[in-house]
Amino acid sequence: MNNFKKRLSVLLALILMLSVFSGFGTKAVPAFADAAPSETQAVSDSYYHLGDKIDDFTVTTYDGKEVSLYKLLEEKDMVLLNLWATFCGPCASEFPAMQEAYEQYQDKVEIIALSTDPTDSDEILAEYVQEKGMTFCVTRDTADLAQRFRVSGIPTTIVVDRFGVICAISSGAEPEVSVFTNLFDIFTAEDYTESTFMPRLSSRLPDAKPVDPALLNEALNVEGGELVFANPSGRFYWPMIVEEKDGRTVAVASNVNASASLAVVETQIDAKAGDVLVMEYKLESEANISIMRITVDKEDVKVTSLSGDWATALYQFEEDGVHQVSVSFERQIDEGGEGLWIDSISLVTGDDAAQLMAEKPQYPVSEEFSMELLNENVEIAAIVLEETGELLLPVDLCTDPEIRIAVELPETLDPESAYLMDAAGNIYPLTAFVNGDGYLVEFPTLDPSENSSSGVVLYINGAMYAYIDIYVTLEQVDADAKLLADYVGLPLKAVLWDDSIVMAEEPAGDGIYTIIYVDQNGDPVPGVMCQVCDEATCQVFVSDANGVCEFTLPAGAYEIHTLKVPEGYEGDTTTVTDAPIQGGELTFTLTKK
Repeated sequence: MNNFKKRLSVLLALILMLSVFSGFGTKAVPAFADAAPSETQAVSDSYYHLGDKIDDFTVTTYDGKEVSLYKLLEEKDMVLLNLWATFCGPCASEFPAMQEAYEQYQDKVEIIALSTDPTDSDEILAEYVQEKGMTFCVTRDTADLAQRFRVSGIPTTIVVDRFGVICAISSGAEPEVSVFTNLFDIFTAEDYTESTFMPRLSSRLPDAKPVDPALLNEALNVEGGELVFANPSGRFYWPMIVEEKDGRTVAVASNVNASASLAVVETQIDAKAGDVLVMEYKLESEANISIMRITVDKEDVKVTSLSGDWATALYQFEEDGVHQVSVSFERQIDEGGEGLWIDSISLVTGDDAAQLMAEKPQYPVSEEFSMELLNENVEIAAIVLEETGELLLPVDLCTDPEIRIAVELPETLDPESAYLMDAAGNIYPLTAFVNGDGYLVEFPTLDPSENSSSGVVLYINGAMYAYIDIYVTLEQVDADAKLLADYVGLPLKAVLWDDSIVMAEEPAGDGIYTIIYVDQNGDPVPGVMCQVCDEATCQVFVSDANGVCEFTLPAGAYEIHTLKVPEGYEGDTTTVTDAPIQGGELTFTLTKK
């Protein structure tokens, strides 16, 4: 990604941070991994899984040192494998934290950083290592671990414990030193006697004790219910415990004060197609720092961070069979008094199930997503580079006493988990603002003397989905521009819009990106490895029989990099190309030998 686009992405994120109460304009947190196997399993195919015992491998570092995994484990308590590449920005962002933690634990821990980019020669790696000050093992992925772990995005971090067991597989950058020091503390502890499986690298070990299973079953079953509930056995999964809430005996998540933690309860339900899972619950969550997730057969069927009074979640089974059901409470940071209380989980069958679904509220459905400011008294302003007037970010100026925003959602987005939040932290659930084929949310414009803006963010499933920057005065915009200027080291100012400024199209919703590989004769080239990167991670795709890599991602700035061409072809594997912001088509030509 070129420097201008990098600065722009930072500005977008910072504008959002400044516009949203307490800075909680956070990105979505990946779902926690499924519970790890109760005992180490044999490798059932050519790929590695959490809980497998990893095969030994030997690689040679950029400076000629031969490194074998199991020889390292004779001396170290754990080995951290990091799959990365020199062109990967997110990879670079986590190396300083990794290096600092390594310096504290290098007597007990080894790190092997394996570049997945075949163009990263030993000379390139040597230059990179010197620039970053890396003192752990750096090499090329000649052991083909990216393939064995089915890595689709870098950086990917893998933890191998002292027994050679794969205990964590995590994609995405971790730029905090504490993530690695906490990780190293756990796996180098003297009382580490059996393999521990981690849902996230930053997870904290539970200190709450599970309750008697009979009490858990009594709390969660309806009268006459016979479902059997249990907390997962993994070391990092916090239990659901039993308490009283609002005159009810309920199961409550025990991880209320534990950041980056997960409390889970599970059951198996023998259901027929058309039967309905019913859960009575109460969720309290401030500014998206906690998420409730219901999964059926490992697929999310309800994800929300929307606080409220006691509510009912319904899910209708589509197939006969025994289904694995789990309910989790994900805690991201340890501020506030949020929690999840579950009164009951039950199965409703036959006519009663059909009646429940018939009475379920129906909400407007549109073909596509849209979010639009409807106020007529609106001017456009812009944050620009002071010297050149180059546009960095357009914003809206609105002096109306009330903000009016129209939202439309396709069938794939859950309106019950969607809400707008203004810059003061006020919440506006979409389901309270049904209007014809969509939603019309109206709320007071915030006092400019008390808030930096009247900007609004749309959250769906506990994650930021879209936002609109709305200011009352140009002075507000200019104040934020000065804050941003201090951060990015660029002279910025706010101006009213005029014809000399070209508005960049704002990314919204999802984009379909199509990468086509052909030879000099125009014939398709299958088997080309294509890497796609944003600011957070990189993903790998392989062209199909038609020479096409096609994928759908949230619209935004992505870099396209041809990572590897198939045997018999030559092509450029060094150039990085920017993809169209809203999605689109790019064609690359290879030479057939």
